[in-house]
Parts: sequence; structure tokens; C-alpha cells
Amino acid sequence: MTVYAVGALGTSFFKVGYAKNVDLRIRDLQVGCPHELLLLGSIEGGEQVELDVHKLVLPLRIRGEWFDWKRFKLLPAMQAFKFIQIFADGMNCENLVLFIAPGSALQLGVSRLEV
Repeated sequence: MTVYAVGALGTSFFKVGYAKNVDLRIRDLQVGCPHELLLLGSIEGGEQVELDVHKLVLPLRIRGEWFDWKRFKLLPAMQAFKFIQIFADGMNCENLVLFIAPGSALQLGVSRLEV
């Protein structure tokens, strides 16, 4: 099993869940979501790891397994650090930048690196 974080492009919303096949799960979620979904990060783990991550970002929760990145400042620094640390090895930095900072200098810097 894999625990994943997926962001809805053009919004500050992200979901944390777990699945056997993350690509298939994202495709299933995409059917009901008007925004493009981007994989932000993933780690090995199942339901317990997912629940631990949910508890960590509880102040950001908006509904179910969906959270709002704009509320990140509500997290105590140690919780924010732990959340980032959990996904560090499986983080998709390009997607993370597209999700967090669309149109920003940071995104433009990533785009330039791809050229």
C-alpha cells in the first residue's frame, strides 16, 4: 500500500489517502474533480500511516480527507516539518511547485531548469 498526497491544481486543496495503485486512484478521483490533480508525494504505508498523517494536518482539514494548504500557517512548526519530512523521499518537487506557487518566480525557476 502507498500513502499519497494529491493536489487540485488552481486551488489550495490537497488530499491525503492510501491505495494499492496510486495512479489508478488518482484517475478515479479525477473523474469527479474539475481541477487537474497532481501527485505531490507518496510513501510506503497503509491505513495507519494515512491516519497518522491526517492527525498531523488536522487543522488544515476542510472535509473528509481534503485539506487546505492556505491554512498551513495554522500548523505548529514541528507538525509542518513532520508533514514535509514524511513525504520528503517520495516528493514530486515539480508538481509541488505547480500546486503551491502557480505563476510564481519559484515555478518559473523550475520551468527554466527543464529547458
